[in-house]
Amino acid sequence: MAKFERDPITCQERINKRRELLAKLHEENLQILIDPSKQSEFIDEMAEKDCNHPECLLNKKVITVEEKSKIKFYNFITILFCLITIFMLTILAVFIGRVGN
Repeated sequence: MAKFERDPITCQERINKRRELLAKLHEENLQILIDPSKQSEFIDEMAEKDCNHPECLLNKKVITVEEKSKIKFYNFITILFCLITIFMLTILAVFIGRVGN
């Protein structure tokens, strides 16, 4: 459940901070529209920050195909282990419930 702030002073401070952020972002957007060369710098900067996915890392030649397949295999094993753990704990809970009766 969401936690709502009911204090008017705190709400007003949060609103003002949000307005300042939006004004700053608006100015940055205007600067990008005025000088499109800054846009490519911004996109390159964002692309470097967001690249954590194996496909992205492979495209940037940070990892090899073998490393990508290992990452996918480990992710699959992790998901499988989690599902098996949930299944086993559910069975354990059912057995404990039957013993209690």
